[in-house]
Amino acid sequence: MDRRRPPFVRATPRTRPEMEPGGLEEPSAPEMLVRQNQDLRRRLEDEAANYKRRLETYRTAQQHQAALVSRLQAKVLQYKQRCSELEVQVLDPSGPTSAPSTIAIPLSAPSSSLDLDTAMRRLEDEHRKCEKLSQLNSAMREQLEESHATNEALTSDLQKLTNDWEQLREEMIMKEDEWREEERAFNDYYTMEHNRLLNVWRDVVSVKRGFAEMKASTERDMTRLQAEVSSVSCDITSSCSGLVGSLKQSSRSGEKQQFQYEQESLQLKAQVSALRLEHDTASKESREKDDRIQHLLADIHNLEERCGEAEHGVGQVVRLQEEVELLQNALRDIAHAVIQDAENRDSDATHTAPHIHLTPSGPVPQRSPKRGQRTPTSPAFAESTISGVQAALHKYQLYIHDLQVKLQANKEQLLLVRKQCESSDESQHTLEVRLSELTVQLDTCRSQCAQLTSDKDSLHKSLESARTEKKALDRNRLEMTAIIDALNADYEKLQKANSRLQKLCDSSEDEKIFLQSELDRVAKDADLRESNLRAEEERCSRLREELLTLREEMNRAYLSRDMLEQHKLETDSLINQLEKSKGSGFTS
Repeated sequence: MDRRRPPFVRATPRTRPEMEPGGLEEPSAPEMLVRQNQDLRRRLEDEAANYKRRLETYRTAQQHQAALVSRLQAKVLQYKQRCSELEVQVLDPSGPTSAPSTIAIPLSAPSSSLDLDTAMRRLEDEHRKCEKLSQLNSAMREQLEESHATNEALTSDLQKLTNDWEQLREEMIMKEDEWREEERAFNDYYTMEHNRLLNVWRDVVSVKRGFAEMKASTERDMTRLQAEVSSVSCDITSSCSGLVGSLKQSSRSGEKQQFQYEQESLQLKAQVSALRLEHDTASKESREKDDRIQHLLADIHNLEERCGEAEHGVGQVVRLQEEVELLQNALRDIAHAVIQDAENRDSDATHTAPHIHLTPSGPVPQRSPKRGQRTPTSPAFAESTISGVQAALHKYQLYIHDLQVKLQANKEQLLLVRKQCESSDESQHTLEVRLSELTVQLDTCRSQCAQLTSDKDSLHKSLESARTEKKALDRNRLEMTAIIDALNADYEKLQKANSRLQKLCDSSEDEKIFLQSELDRVAKDADLRESNLRAEEERCSRLREELLTLREEMNRAYLSRDMLEQHKLETDSLINQLEKSKGSGFTS
């Protein structure tokens, strides 16, 4: 069976599985094939939908064009009929009216002769325009014939495109069915081979892992045994060389270790002294900061007292404001009373004067002496009271403003003091943290000293235990050599099996290369078909542009027809005027 793939498929290069102790990389070829199949189907569906849309739009455009052509033909026929009717109307009245006109020429005035001359000129102009219109009609007929020819060519091309599209669709359906069958067979074969290879690789990796672990453990044991054997042999030779030398060396080593321990203790003492100095300086700084904090707290207390005083002053100011409001209300009442008194005085004066004029014999009502004394001084008294109250209000407002300014300054000082207290608290906290860190370091140094002494004792004990373990390791070494020989034989067998598996992988790689070449060939065929489809689309676009140009020309023809109708109406009006002028000439 000819193995093929659908177009627009690009297979990824095969990566050979590497043997690792952790596991295997499982290839995802079936998933890739399924994804490629889905993408191909989606693309085919999109292309089919696009072509259907294009065909529908082209059919609708063709229908619109046919309707426009039919309308143009009907309008051209109507225009021809109208032109013929106008020509008949223009030519028929000229014969019978020629005799009366000749009879009426010697009788009419010079104005009628001029009207006839102008009418004749206009008729000649209208004949010329009719000839031009006939030429335009012939040109429009040629354009309509050309548009019919282009429409027929477009319909034939569209039919060819639809036939080609149906053939391509059938071919794609057939290839898709073939590809599905091939994919099914390939998936079955691939899953079977993949499972078999996975099982083989799992066995190989498990064997290799066990062998690597065994080899690593044996190499570790052998190196440890060699080191212990060399150390034991050195110990034996040194013990055989002489007990005196060993004692001297041990004494020297003890002196060296003691000297090292003394140096380390001196260093630790120096570090402890430095830490103590740092602790003392930190404690001094903390004391200074505590004193500063106390001063700041005292300042805060003073500021709070001042704030309390300011708040008390604010309360007094509020009370003063209330009193001022009461005084303002009293002043308003006083002013209102003064204004009412003045108005009452004016009204009394206006009412009494005409009464005296009408009844001079009556007695004049006398005013009270108290009101007579108050009237000249009431406005001045009101102004003085208002000015005094305003001055007092101004003083109180200035005093309130000063108190508010002082309160704002005290609040700002309080905020600054609080910020300073917070910064001092933070610095004290950092110093305490530093002190705790230094104490922890001192404790760690002491624990390290104790650990070094314990390590010295443990080293002596481990040396004795190593001598006892050497004998057991010699026995184990003999057993391990036998196990290593058996593992070497198993390793050779595994190498042979690995070579067979490598051959199988190479054959599968060759088969994959063949499938890749087939995929490339199918992709090239698809690209060629796609280029052909694009060429057809370009041709359709050109035809659409030609249709648009034809529509523009038809619109121009409509405009020229409208112009001709306007000229025709003008000629009709001129003919009517001529007939009226002729009738008036005959009557005269």
